Amino acid sequence: MAGLNFQTQTIINSNLDPDSGKGVKLFKAANGVLRIKRDFDFYKDKDGYGKVCAIRKRAGYDAKLCKAEVDFANLTSALVPATGVTYARFDIYLGVEGAEPFIYATPWVQKGMPFWVEFTVKAGDTAAKIAENVAKLIKTNHIFLHDKDLINLTVDGSKLVLEGATEYQRFRKIEINKFAMSDDYSEEVAELGDDNITLIERGENAFGTYSQITKDLRLPTGANWQPLHIRKVETPIIGAIYNQYIIEYVAPASNEGLGAVGQRLESNTTHVFWVKNDAALIAEWEAALGEVGTIEDVDATSEGGEEDPTEGA
Repeated sequence: MAGLNFQTQTIINSNLDPDSGKGVKLFKAANGVLRIKRDFDFYKDKDGYGKVCAIRKRAGYDAKLCKAEVDFANLTSALVPATGVTYARFDIYLGVEGAEPFIYATPWVQKGMPFWVEFTVKAGDTAAKIAENVAKLIKTNHIFLHDKDLINLTVDGSKLVLEGATEYQRFRKIEINKFAMSDDYSEEVAELGDDNITLIERGENAFGTYSQITKDLRLPTGANWQPLHIRKVETPIIGAIYNQYIIEYVAPASNEGLGAVGQRLESNTTHVFWVKNDAALIAEWEAALGEVGTIEDVDATSEGGEEDPTEGA
């Protein structure tokens, strides 16, 4: 049976607590108990006080930007005509994952934004010339510009290198089609996932960074940013990476159940700590945790794979 259940979120930037006076420690541990100011006392196992059931750690990490390469080296036979010109179209559909920026709003469940540019290929054009022409068209016409460029574009020989500008972006579709002036339909000559358009990096959202914490845990509201707000010492630091530690705790509840005479209840609580990834601070924090339990490392990659964006695009 359960008594009181709740979860806390605490950010730790150092082991000094400026709200309590100069040199006062924010946390300290000894004799099987971890004490944290403005938080709780955690006992390894003490009758009447409770015990730590589990301690889990997940290291923070920076985001990986989505990246793809379009190689025209093997497309010259399909695009370069013997005479005259070939009309072609370069299509990209950029999706998002883990955030809902308003500029990607659509009538559908999956948010995203299409980009396209039409270009011509002349007889005798090389793969490098095609890549250069497409890049020039995109940059001249600011195809990727929505307040700022949403995709960064570079040319590497016969390749167009596309990289997302923010961590939440994902390439859902990249295609090259050709058509003649009299054709009713275009003909696809390359798509994301084949040998000519390669997904170099799917993209991965950051964990334990300033952007992730402010998005999910500490909204930048007036209450959180006013000069003397109650948790000022817990303001996340731009550029810092935080490790996540979860303490699962069980303690006797002060109330009693009604299911049976003399029934006793327990309070099961979860306490999440985001600790700035400075070597000295992490060492001190993990040593303190060691007083009340054993830390279990959680590998972020073992929590389930993500879908291949090329499937069903």
